[in-house]
Amino acid sequence: MSRLINLLALVLAGALLAHQAMAAPRPPRTDAVALEEMIGQMLIVGFEGTRAQQQWPQRLRAQIEAGVIGGVIFLKRNLSNARSARELTHFLANAPSRHPPLIAVDQEGGWVQRLAGNVGLKRLSSASRVAAQLSPEQAFDYYRGMARDLADFGFNVNFGPVVDLDTNPQNPIIGRIGRSYSADPDAVVRYAAAFVRAHRAEGIITALKHFPGHGSSRSDSHLGFVDISKTWRERELVPFSRLIRDGLADMVMVGHLHLDRYQDRGRTRQPATFSHSLVTGLLRTRLGYDGVIISDDMEMGAIRKHYQAGDALIRAIKAGNDLLILSSTSNGDMSRPERYVETVKQAALADPELKARITQSYLRIVALKLRYLGGD
Repeated sequence: MSRLINLLALVLAGALLAHQAMAAPRPPRTDAVALEEMIGQMLIVGFEGTRAQQQWPQRLRAQIEAGVIGGVIFLKRNLSNARSARELTHFLANAPSRHPPLIAVDQEGGWVQRLAGNVGLKRLSSASRVAAQLSPEQAFDYYRGMARDLADFGFNVNFGPVVDLDTNPQNPIIGRIGRSYSADPDAVVRYAAAFVRAHRAEGIITALKHFPGHGSSRSDSHLGFVDISKTWRERELVPFSRLIRDGLADMVMVGHLHLDRYQDRGRTRQPATFSHSLVTGLLRTRLGYDGVIISDDMEMGAIRKHYQAGDALIRAIKAGNDLLILSSTSNGDMSRPERYVETVKQAALADPELKARITQSYLRIVALKLRYLGGD
């Protein structure tokens, strides 16, 4: 009898192990993935056009299929009406590829809202108004409606919530236009958590922004170099730290903000996007974040006015960024993704550390896509 029991135990253990092996998604074999494809997964690009039949969207779909890009970002210029918007998102999302593309948009509410009357939706309240008028529980329902609309239109990424503290009410890009929930870190955490959970309920990926904190700035990084060294305080890390700790960080977006206490040795006056000390040292090591780190738009004035595009991408990757946004607002060249991939590839072939960084990013991006979007 004891021999029979032992035999049954072995059979059951073997069956359990086999089930676990089938149930757990296996990490991709990077030795079977071309370097160009790993780099391509790191690029989220903007484009011109509003309809699937137009030249640039056709080129985008081909780039997705070829693994040249990992996703697209829609701006208001791409969203002329509800029908064409839905057709275009689905045309790109359904491109046959190893990994489904990220179909992204900025839909915070208030001043930053790409889908509104142009596609038949009502305008949404800003973060500051949501916090003033709704409880966090009510905010969850409010943001779930937002996320449901995004999913209906075919989006799977929303670049929000803003978790910057409202420490400077005259800040031209945060405080003055109501993009922050509060100057109180606890309040920011409560409302940002509602935003993230509401979007997750509808299958939408989110991004905490703008690390390490844009709330104290006196100028706008869309327009040029922004130095927060004299105004930034450690408490601005609290929302990031607590949301990461609570497992509510799908992605973290790094702002193009100069902070002198986190400059790399031998480097001066560079944005956080290029700072290994800040991206890898502070965000990954100190705050313990191991998910996807995404740059703010690499074509904003803080980057574009001071760095060549290819060099900027390489610097950002070396610092620890995984995804790189290229909105294509400054140059209507459809072939740029291929050129960027080749530039980064050549640099990686000559630099084993850069190649290893690209592999790390690829694995994080694929893990995020498998969690939310499925795929190979």
